[in-house]
Amino acid sequence: MNRCTVIALACAASLAMACKDKGGATATPAGANAPPAKRLHRLTADQFHRSLQVVTGESWSQYGRFAATLGKPDYVQTPNEGRRIDVASEKLVEDASREVCQKAIDKDKGRAAEERVILRKVELSQRDHAAYAANLRYLTLRFHGVNIESDDDPSLKPWFTILESGTVADDNEMAERWRAVCIGMISHPDFLTY
Repeated sequence: MNRCTVIALACAASLAMACKDKGGATATPAGANAPPAKRLHRLTADQFHRSLQVVTGESWSQYGRFAATLGKPDYVQTPNEGRRIDVASEKLVEDASREVCQKAIDKDKGRAAEERVILRKVELSQRDHAAYAANLRYLTLRFHGVNIESDDDPSLKPWFTILESGTVADDNEMAERWRAVCIGMISHPDFLTY
């Protein structure tokens, strides 16, 4: 499976999970018919950058260059924080997640399990559903603040698709698959909104 296919699967998994509520029914669009206090809000530019640092342990090198595009006000021309989700912000979220996820996984390769950030509960050489599930449950708690207790939870199914579809040629391909999961979890609305 090539790199583009893995990333496409991550995006599809993220979208599929965003369109379903916990009961499996199609959810209404964010903010539709909700009172103003209940509407979803996108993280501010600074909140997004800090959240990336917390969940991956890495900083996005291009944040200073693109913070204004993510909505950070300059207080000269723009005094208000922009929180719209648009094509530019989605592109930058993807760019940022690609970079920080790659850095985190590269560092995890040389760390002991208890020091790892992304590969905490799994080894790249493992091809085991139970190990994948343990790591996915850990990542879901780390990235989205959701504690999943069962390996059979339906919310994990899209992530299993990324990890288990086709045959895995080597550990480098498995690292790409975990990177795709990381990217998908960052681009997911549960990470980007509150």
